[in-house]
Amino acid sequence: MQKQWYSLLFLFLSVASQHIVAQNYAAQFDKYIANNDTLHMGQLINEWQLSSPQDPELYTAKFNYYYIKSLSEEVVISKEPQANSNFVLKDSLGNDAGYMGSQLRMDKDYLSRCYTVINEGIALYPDRLDMRFGKIYLLGEQENWQPFTEEVIETVRRSGANGNNWKWINNEDYSKNADDFLSSIQNYQLALYHTEDKRLLDNMEQIAKEVLLIYPNSVMNISNLAIAHIARNEYDEAIKLLRQASVIDPSDYIILSNLARCYELNGDKANAILWYKKVESSSEADMQQFAKQKIKELRK
Repeated sequence: MQKQWYSLLFLFLSVASQHIVAQNYAAQFDKYIANNDTLHMGQLINEWQLSSPQDPELYTAKFNYYYIKSLSEEVVISKEPQANSNFVLKDSLGNDAGYMGSQLRMDKDYLSRCYTVINEGIALYPDRLDMRFGKIYLLGEQENWQPFTEEVIETVRRSGANGNNWKWINNEDYSKNADDFLSSIQNYQLALYHTEDKRLLDNMEQIAKEVLLIYPNSVMNISNLAIAHIARNEYDEAIKLLRQASVIDPSDYIILSNLARCYELNGDKANAILWYKKVESSSEADMQQFAKQKIKELRK
C-alpha cells in the first residue's frame, strides 16, 4: 500500500513539474514576443518541443511565431496617394510624379504552418477558445471570408456541445456567461457586415441561424437576420423577426427603432409612428429626439 501511495505521489509531482516547466516556457516566449526576438523564439520552441510536445501553450506559441515570421514590409510605389503613402516623388519640374509607402506582406508558407499548427491544437484541445479565436482572426486578416464563416460556425457548435464551458490561455477558465461569448461572435458578424459586400450577408445569416439553434432568445442574432433582410429590401421578413425580438426584449430601443424604420420603408406610416412612439419613451435623449423628429416627418 505504501509503495502504491509513493507511486501516486511521484506521478503527481511529475505532472506538477511539467506544468511549471511549461509555464516557464510560456513566460519566456512572451518576453521574446515583446522584444520581437524571433531568433530566440525559434530556439525556445525547439527546446519546448522536446520537453513538452503536447503542451497547449506550445501550439499557441508556434502559431504566433509563424504568424510573426510570415510578416514582411515591402515598398509600394503608386500613381495615386494611398493610406500608407509616406513620401511624394517629384519629377524634374517639381510636380508630383508618384507616391511611395510600405505595406505588410504575408508569406504563404509561414501562413500555412500557422493553420497547420493551430488545427492540431484545436483537435487536441477543442475547448481552448483562444486557439479558435486566433484562427478566426487570421482568416479575417486575410479576408478569407468563407473559411472565416465556417470556423465561426464550428465555434458556435462547440459552444452548444460543451455548454459554453471554455478554456483560455494557460488553460484558465473562460467566462461561462453566454452573453460574453455571443458578443465575440457578434464582432465577427460585424466584420462581415462592414465589408459592405452584399454577398456576405448570406454568411451573416448562416452564423446567426447556427447561434439561434443553441441560443434561440439571442436578440442580437434575430436582429442580424433582420438586417440581412433589410439590406435586400425584404421588409416583411425583417418585420416578423424584429417583432419577435421586441417580445423577448421590449426595452431594446435599437430593435424598436429598426422595426419602426422597416414599417416606414414598407410604406406603413401608421405602424411606423406607433413604434417610433415606443422609441420616444427611451431614457436616452438622442433616441427621444430622433423618434420625435421621425414622428413629425411622418405626420406631414
